[in-house]
Amino acid sequence: MMNAPQERLEALFSISTEISSTLQLEEVLQRVVAHACRLMEARVASLLLIDEEGDTLRPAATYGASAAYLAQPDRGVGTSLTGEVIRSGLPLSILDVRTQVQYPVSELARKEGLCSLLSVPLRTKTDIIGVLNVYTGEPRHFDESDIRLLTLLANQSAIAIENASLHQDEMEARERLRQSEKLAALGKLSAGLAHELRNPLNTVSMLIYAMRRELPADEPISADLHIVQGELQRLSLLIEQFLE
Repeated sequence: MMNAPQERLEALFSISTEISSTLQLEEVLQRVVAHACRLMEARVASLLLIDEEGDTLRPAATYGASAAYLAQPDRGVGTSLTGEVIRSGLPLSILDVRTQVQYPVSELARKEGLCSLLSVPLRTKTDIIGVLNVYTGEPRHFDESDIRLLTLLANQSAIAIENASLHQDEMEARERLRQSEKLAALGKLSAGLAHELRNPLNTVSMLIYAMRRELPADEPISADLHIVQGELQRLSLLIEQFLE
């Protein structure tokens, strides 16, 4: 059990280094909740991020929770307890969530064996991007050192999450660019191929037309040439549709 402040700070430094050592977003998120749980000697840790519209908190990572806990719906920033952390920008400590009227899933908390909650904002240099929560299995009064320690972890984690998110966005943008370049190349290839197909089709069509004009109307092959001419026209139409 880590009681000495120096020991906890040394652990925090090591954790921060490990969290920042990867740019894979999912891995960063999982490392944050796992280390938060161990550092704070908690039963469950969860991390929620604000969606693009800024009005909903969605669970992004958890540690120590069951499938039932993971199945919880997204939370409104303006209506939920954790949303209060976003709105105020301050940590929130609850001694027993099972008796908290505002806590929407107190029954689930009982089943999960959750009791005390400490929730802190995930703050980057410019914004709050979410919250980091830890739950204990027994009643616990989180003191100032607890709040300060989890806040330091959350601040370091927010920077790592932001960096990983930017890296992911960059990778996705590059992939979209590669796909766009492939489509552009395919378009050029398609246009060239259609041109190469239309030239011989036009030549064959003109030859068939000339042959039909020279044949008597009752010549049996004239009917066959008429069918061939119709198929050539159909192929020409398919090429036009393909280009469109």
